[in-house]
Amino acid sequence: MKLIPTPRRAVAPAILLGTLGCASGDADSNGPPAIVERRDSAGVEIVQSMERRWGPGEGWRVGEEPLLDLTGTGSGLEHEFYGVTDVARLPGGAIAVAMSTEIRVFTDEGRYLRTLGRAGEGPGEFERLMDLGVRADSLVAFDYRQRRVTVYAPELDLARVVSVP
Repeated sequence: MKLIPTPRRAVAPAILLGTLGCASGDADSNGPPAIVERRDSAGVEIVQSMERRWGPGEGWRVGEEPLLDLTGTGSGLEHEFYGVTDVARLPGGAIAVAMSTEIRVFTDEGRYLRTLGRAGEGPGEFERLMDLGVRADSLVAFDYRQRRVTVYAPELDLARVVSVP
């Protein structure tokens, strides 16, 4: 018997259809059964859903109008933005906006409160802010270029700076 080489283009759809046909379906109160793929990555189970898990009208959507526009809630340089890299909601509802070298903090209604940090290499200064987060009740900022994490206490006072390898 002679084997005829099969082009990869023809094999991939066959494997995909076979995989979809064998996938497990999960049914629960969140909607119709989903096609689910489960795989292992270095001991961590990864579950990927190939189909929506909600019924018609139950899913979320992004509204057409923003709930808050910080450029329109005040005037001056505090309400002009450049190089925004991240935004975080603080426990009390305030909003922190990270730009390259500073963090601006606003009330939940968009009134400017204060600026944290500035360009530089000292404590509380930044070269390239990348991420903001909230851990417990503290604001945490990661400076990519300086490879360090800056932590602000609940009152937004500088609490500590930690270098990251």
